[in-house]
Amino acid sequence: MPLKHFILIFFIISLVFSTVRVKLNPIPIPSITLAEEHIDIELVNTWGGVLVRVVGIYPFGNQGYEEVTMYFPVPPNVDRKGIKVYVNDSPVSWEIVEQALVQPPGGKPQNITYDTILGRYLFLKWTIKNPGHSFVVQVEYNYPAVPQGGALKALYAMATGRFFYSKTCTAYVNITFRGFQNYSATVELVGADPQQSGQTSFKSTLRSNFETFQLIERSKIFRGLDRDVLIVLKQAEAPVEKWVTADPAKIKLAAALKSFNKSHAELEVNLTYPHAGFKEKVKTWKDAGTIYLDINVYEWTGPAAQVVTTRTLLITTESEGANKAVITVNGVEKAVIEIKESQQEQNEHASQEHASTSYLILAFIAAALILALILIKIRK
Repeated sequence: MPLKHFILIFFIISLVFSTVRVKLNPIPIPSITLAEEHIDIELVNTWGGVLVRVVGIYPFGNQGYEEVTMYFPVPPNVDRKGIKVYVNDSPVSWEIVEQALVQPPGGKPQNITYDTILGRYLFLKWTIKNPGHSFVVQVEYNYPAVPQGGALKALYAMATGRFFYSKTCTAYVNITFRGFQNYSATVELVGADPQQSGQTSFKSTLRSNFETFQLIERSKIFRGLDRDVLIVLKQAEAPVEKWVTADPAKIKLAAALKSFNKSHAELEVNLTYPHAGFKEKVKTWKDAGTIYLDINVYEWTGPAAQVVTTRTLLITTESEGANKAVITVNGVEKAVIEIKESQQEQNEHASQEHASTSYLILAFIAAALILALILIKIRK
């Protein structure tokens, strides 16, 4: 008579053996084993809501069983038209039931339910005949995420190991988010009663519309996995668009003395910004021999053209008695310029003074000649 077995897949399987046998042999024969599982969970933000797609691959080992009945927990709002079950790449028929018939170690067959932190799950049920020494099960399904407490939640039922004896199992879970830029995503490992099973979680802000994470969970020795994967999505509050004080490190500055005389100086300042969303206000004052020029720069937190932008400021300030100018951006020193005439300007001023002196001499000579001519005429 063929050996039959009822199992709840995800991790290691319930087996039919006595309590004494478990103590003598941790891996009894016959047995069904599952050393690892590979799960891809994809959450997609669509016009109709958040769709959760799940693909699980489970490579089993079989020692002695000729017929196996499997139970697979799925959410109650699963899309029944989208469920697919394959064994060794061949589709198998399935049904949905509310309870699973399992036989714990050394015990009698009993009906169980699968309760989660989001409520009770249903079971997919199918039977495999002549599975061989090894076989691979693949399950695909999708369902809408559940709105709860201002968030969207999705749960993958990974805690079936809490019902049965097993050796050990490692779950490799890939989680993909599509269309959730600026959402807050929390991934938790949690049992139906977090106070008993403990709880592990990590939180991340999704910076783009395509983000992936990998979670690896390994069960304790001779125990199955006993915590589900809970994913919680919250939409981040829209940032307030406003002008804020810019970080001086973002700004490049080049400055030069454009012109100078005894009373005023003209400075040319070039500011280079990483994008177009900047504006500036200029304050100047003089203290002793120093001109201070502080440029208050503000950055727009909203949308702005993402092109490098350079602005040129021509700033005229009082310079009498000054010998240098200190330029700061939001209080951070960026440049120091010496206030003095260039050699070319000095030469030009010398030439102008020389020309002025020559003109005065010529004017004096001309005036003297005219006066002499007048005196000669008077004497005649």
